[in-house]
Amino acid sequence: MILEVELDGLFLIRQSTGIDMNISALNNTLSSMTNSYKYLFLRSLMNLLKESYFKKDTFSYKEINIEMLAISWRISLFFRLDFGSQDQISKYLKLALEKNSNHDKLIELTDKKKIKECLEKLDYNNSKGILKYVPQRILRGFFSNEVYGLPDHKVDKKILELCNRPDSSSLFAIDRSLVNTNTHTPNNFEETRVVLNKKWINYFKNNMSILEGWAERHWIDYLATKNPFMPNISSKIKFSSKRNLTKERAIWKGFISEREVMCVFSKRPLDIENFSLDHFIPFQFSGHNLLWNLVPVAHSFSNDDYLNPNSSKNNKLPHPKYIKPFISCQLDFLNYLECKKSKIAYRNLLKDYEIFLNIDIKNNDTKSIYKKYYEEIENQIRLAASHGFLSNWEYKKHKQSKGIG
Repeated sequence: MILEVELDGLFLIRQSTGIDMNISALNNTLSSMTNSYKYLFLRSLMNLLKESYFKKDTFSYKEINIEMLAISWRISLFFRLDFGSQDQISKYLKLALEKNSNHDKLIELTDKKKIKECLEKLDYNNSKGILKYVPQRILRGFFSNEVYGLPDHKVDKKILELCNRPDSSSLFAIDRSLVNTNTHTPNNFEETRVVLNKKWINYFKNNMSILEGWAERHWIDYLATKNPFMPNISSKIKFSSKRNLTKERAIWKGFISEREVMCVFSKRPLDIENFSLDHFIPFQFSGHNLLWNLVPVAHSFSNDDYLNPNSSKNNKLPHPKYIKPFISCQLDFLNYLECKKSKIAYRNLLKDYEIFLNIDIKNNDTKSIYKKYYEEIENQIRLAASHGFLSNWEYKKHKQSKGIG
């Protein structure tokens, strides 16, 4: 008979053999994080297990290290979330970026295979420090009684001994049997391996969705403490988070087809065949495609001297002089939605605006809405600038001519 007892979203399994799987120890691994390593290590094991269809039990430190960096790639480089002052993940991601060309395109990668190809160019003798203590810290709760009272410098050695015993029920063992022990030759980082306990593999297989949700909750909480003013963290940690604007474009297309709409940057008229949607506050900061932050802009010009405002602005913050025309366009857009959409559809579209502005739009006049909108956009720009986004971008009408020589 198998008895399951819920513990903070996880399940303590008592098997018919009477052996407990120590879910409490697993749960405590993420209870207090001072850096990202423990979460990234555990999440990497989950990912690697899933990718092997739970058939593989042994993973090298190099495999785990690359997976940890791949998980962090878009979160750190594209969305610019801070992992903490003592955390080295961002440092190694930037080193990997320097080993490749086309930095701007690589930052936006969502294909993990391509990300790992970039990471393979890293020298792992430099980045192996990420895993120096983490596996032992993960296992410490499984041997709390055995290491109780030991001085810190002896704990890791004791854990290494305990996890490799045949009767160990810990999450994994740390296999260093292939490591070159010659004191005059640096240890080969790739040859240290994690060997997962078969019973734990079955537990992960049967409860993976629960485990992923539990780990993700801790990850969001950790990132929120390191980035208290960064919006929409829960969406940014999704690996495939991207700018798919098909639905939003269809709504704005209806607006442009019925109103005279000017590009807020180039001041040129828009039509339904020649516009793109710009995130007024960069997507890299906002992490969403909500209508209140979108604005239609000119997409292409017959005259090659004109720049595309969207690609020119990219992830920069607009100059404050564009806030007024942006809000004017948005208010006109809201008026269009009220006129053209059903009451239910209009109210649904209005919700995101009201959450952002923290007001009931129906019970406020245009002047009050405009004032609140301006204040909130200014605040978003200020916060994004504090996270390193370039500010005061201005549209340049003509392309700069290339110099000679």
